[in-house]
Formats: sequence, structure tokens, C-alpha cells
Amino acid sequence: MADISDALLVDRNLREAMSFYAGVNEESRIHSLHGVIAIFCGRNYPVFNIALLETRRPGDLKTEINAATAHYRNLHSGFCFWMCHDLVEPRLLAEIRNTVFPAKGFFKLSEPPGMLLTGPPPSPKRKPSALIFKKVEDAASRISFSHLTSVIFEIPFGITQAMYASAAGWTEEYEGWIVFENNTPVALALIVFSPGAAGFYSIGVLPNLRKKGIGESTLRWCIKRAQQVQGRDRFVLQSSDAGLRLYKRMGFKEVTRFSVFKSREN
Repeated sequence: MADISDALLVDRNLREAMSFYAGVNEESRIHSLHGVIAIFCGRNYPVFNIALLETRRPGDLKTEINAATAHYRNLHSGFCFWMCHDLVEPRLLAEIRNTVFPAKGFFKLSEPPGMLLTGPPPSPKRKPSALIFKKVEDAASRISFSHLTSVIFEIPFGITQAMYASAAGWTEEYEGWIVFENNTPVALALIVFSPGAAGFYSIGVLPNLRKKGIGESTLRWCIKRAQQVQGRDRFVLQSSDAGLRLYKRMGFKEVTRFSVFKSREN
């Protein structure tokens, strides 16, 4: 069984990552509710409006879910509730996931594992892709990051531009990287630094260039960057189904799991 401290490390980094969207424009904000952190991106786009548990919580979460729902209803916005399984009572986990959230008007989007790598990954089995990494640090690179995010993750460009084009969100905890092959942008990544760990988010490759090793080379470069520049030796991420095999091959181990629920409103 995984150490609870490992699960909390992953959850803390996720909270740091999601907090990015609380600083992207004048309307965005973060609130502490009844045991819940509510992160509003300033737009009615539920993927970037988040509710997270602040700490381990007793009970069936009905009060916490109600608080988050009322908050976002007042903002006239939908949202997603990310529930870390290790922050709720094990005896109530199945009831919360299968009964409480659906009864409160939510449907489950996904159940990604929270994964941890300690130390460097194993050596690659194939030659890494020849890539160049350029940091997001000016207006042009922020627009490029916004555009790539839109194409790779199929999000309207107006939304990604609202999230990433302003300099306001890019504080020292966040490093965005645009990945080039033959002088053409092909992938992107976001590194998030929190106490004790570096987390990797938005690692994505253009659809026509997937399964060519670019994603793996990008992640390996991000790990090396976090090691050399920030001195980190613990790395975390939440895996999609598509990336799970790669992450396991690179030494990441599941230490917790999240259930992601979307409100039916908006």
C-alpha cells in the first residue's frame, strides 16, 4: 500500500497546478469554502473551474459538495470537482463516488491515477527525438502556447488564450515549454513546482506526430530540467489512459487516485 504522504504530495502539487487559473485575469479568483478550495478561471468553462478538498475530510462530503455547488452557481458557471481518494474515509469512498455525487447532479468524467517517480527514470530503449525547448516568457510564446494547447487538447482558442496569454498567471511556480522539431512547434509541457515535488501537466503532442517518441522525450527533458534547475528528485503527474503505459515504463508508480466529477449545470 502506498504511503499516505506520497498521495498528499501528489495532491498538493495538483492544487498548485490548478491554482494557476486563479490568477489569469481580473475575474479569476480562489476561495476557501467549507473544506473546499474553489478556483475560478473567470470564464464559464468547467475544465478550468475547479473544486478540491483542502485536507482529509470526515463524512460523506455532502456539505463540501453543496458549498462548491452554491459558490459556482453564484458565479453562473459549471465546474469540476477533483476528489483525491486518500482524502476521504475509505469506508465511504464507494458511496461518495457512486451515489453522493450523482445524486448531487454530477457525472464522472475520469478517474486518473496520481503517480510518483523518485529519482531519475530508466534509460530510454530508443534514441530520443532531436528536440529544442523554448520557455514561455514573452507575449509571442504565450500566444504560441495557447494555440498549441487549443489544437492538442481540442479546447477553443478563445478559452486557451484567456488562460495562458496573459503574463499574470506565469509566476515562478510555473514553467511552460514549447517543443520544436526542425524549427516547427510540435509539443508542449507545463512544469509545476510545489514543496517537495515537481509536477508535469499539459504534456501533449500534435495529433499527426503522436507515437513517434516526442512525448517521452519531452517528459524526460522536463524531469532533467526539474532535477538540474530546482534540485527536485520527486516527480508527480496524473495519468490519462493513453499515457499510463509510458509512465509506468519510465518508473512512475500509482500512489493515489482521483475521481473527477463535472457539474451538470452550465
